[in-house]
Amino acid sequence: MACVRFALLGAGVLCLVSPSAAYAVDCFVDSVAGDDTKSGLTEAEAVASLAKIPTSCTTAKFKRGSVFNIPAGSGKYAVNLSGGKLKTLTNYGDPGQPLPQFNKPHQTSSGAVFSTYSQITIDGLYISGSRSDAAMSNLADGICIMIGGGSASQPSEIKNCEISLCDIGMMTSGDYVQVHDNYVHDLSISVDAAPGVDPNAVGGAEGIFVNSSHVRVHNNRFVNCSTAAQWVSNTNGGGVRCDGGATEVTVKYAGLVTDVEIDHNYSYNSCGFFEVSSMFNTGSGAYVKGQFTNSVFHDNVMVDSGWISLLQVNNTKLTNVRWENNTIVHHDMGTTTAADGTSINLNDFGSSGIQAIAFNSTSSGVTGGGEISAGDIYWTNNLWYFDPKVKPYNQIDVTHRGSDALLANITVTGDIVVTADPGFKDITSKSDPTAYDLVAGSIAIDKGVTDTSITQFVTTDFLGRLRPAGAAYDLGAFEYGASSAGGATGSGGATGAGGVAGSGGATTPPVTGNGGAGGMTTAPRTGGTTGTTTVPAGSGGASGTGGRPSSGGVTGTGGSTPTTSTPAGSGGATEVGSGGVSGSGGNTTSTPVTAGNGKSGCSCRLGQGASGSPMWLGLIGFAWLALRCRRHG
Repeated sequence: MACVRFALLGAGVLCLVSPSAAYAVDCFVDSVAGDDTKSGLTEAEAVASLAKIPTSCTTAKFKRGSVFNIPAGSGKYAVNLSGGKLKTLTNYGDPGQPLPQFNKPHQTSSGAVFSTYSQITIDGLYISGSRSDAAMSNLADGICIMIGGGSASQPSEIKNCEISLCDIGMMTSGDYVQVHDNYVHDLSISVDAAPGVDPNAVGGAEGIFVNSSHVRVHNNRFVNCSTAAQWVSNTNGGGVRCDGGATEVTVKYAGLVTDVEIDHNYSYNSCGFFEVSSMFNTGSGAYVKGQFTNSVFHDNVMVDSGWISLLQVNNTKLTNVRWENNTIVHHDMGTTTAADGTSINLNDFGSSGIQAIAFNSTSSGVTGGGEISAGDIYWTNNLWYFDPKVKPYNQIDVTHRGSDALLANITVTGDIVVTADPGFKDITSKSDPTAYDLVAGSIAIDKGVTDTSITQFVTTDFLGRLRPAGAAYDLGAFEYGASSAGGATGSGGATGAGGVAGSGGATTPPVTGNGGAGGMTTAPRTGGTTGTTTVPAGSGGASGTGGRPSSGGVTGTGGSTPTTSTPAGSGGATEVGSGGVSGSGGNTTSTPVTAGNGKSGCSCRLGQGASGSPMWLGLIGFAWLALRCRRHG
């Protein structure tokens, strides 16, 4: 226990225990070998059940291999976090064993697994099963993790977790949150209805909702954040349509969300990658849109992301939002047979060809719809590949402008859309993001711009290698010939053509940030319309000087060279070949990871209280809680 020492004349040293040390109490829970008659204060004294966690505990450690089955029901959480004393939930034990599992029955009104509006760290847990009752007023029951805000020096964190079988994987309810190195997969629609329903009354299957400012989402994998949706079927040309997506930002009515960094993530077969929306009218008179400002999306890899590739704007005013060095791939989605026997081409624009969309008054339900003015949005150095059978809708790159009046205001520099292999390692891959690394001769090498708007954020590529390497930045999320940013692993790297097996944890991209002084970069955002707005520092986020060095790397002899699987982290469920998602040593899921069918649909949003404040889901006003759906048929 730490103490503060004071020298006393003739009396040696007086030791005063510091308050933070005095109240730090680790507790241990082992569902297999624990004993509820014991104290729970050491590994040898581990208790067996969640109900027996000592009330003095500030850090709860759950032994790997444990399984905790949580009863269904609203408010029946795995651990009571309402008192604010518990600040860390994590694991201990043999890293070769599966992550400790927290499972709810995936059934109607199963309820959230974890929920708090205070600062918390959730590290290395398997969480599943949250589902609502298909009513907009009870959507909170379908959120696996509701996490509160922290501070610039001590943000809340969700990291190294595996999250599955939820309506919504994660949601932020306060400022200063970091979400990284998680594996989120196989989510479900929350509310569906017959065709013709108001699209604002349906939605779900969302990886993360960001409802607050100063949030970083990085190095996560989002797989199958998509569900076939009845309400969007047989529209825009037909096909099996979807609902959901990897990431989402929701702004309260007349509110502000700022300083969101979404980077180094991988999305496969998710209905979309990003959407933004403001909430229902809670004031009088004309509708006042929320604002989403001073945020950046960079070094993400999106494969077959479905209905929306990058950007969807609904009811919201955007200012200085940047998309930099992302790789977007759309394979041929093939055809399917409808119930009446007709053949449907899944490559129509409503399935897989939309780069961006800004909803108008009719589709958004708000006068003016989404709002984009010249200089509000910047696309720079993004690399798009569309299979020749997939026709980009409203195509936008350096040589094309979208036909939509709002989308024509996007400032595009360096972006290209190609229909032939631009020089990827394996353009056919549907499960391995590293397959889209560049090879010698790629047309993307040194074709990007290199200026302060890029170098401020894009310091490492998807694999954690320093950028730029060569005469200029490469296009997309990978930098050819770049060196590791902090010491890559040697012969212990991920290898093998049949899938890189983890040791029981959640599979994540193996690049972790440890190079900065803490938090997001503190350099001002100078590339957009707002000039010198700064990003407050947090802990453990993007680095200051020196980028985000890799703490483990992925290159070197025997580094990341799998040909059919997503590289594993230090232990976790892996994607084997192009098929099922499986975990070595437990945490398995039988749901196969398959190529998406037709894409369209929507996601819904929950309302937010004042910045940094709890949303009080289910407690204050159903109208305020209703999730907004941005997609239309």
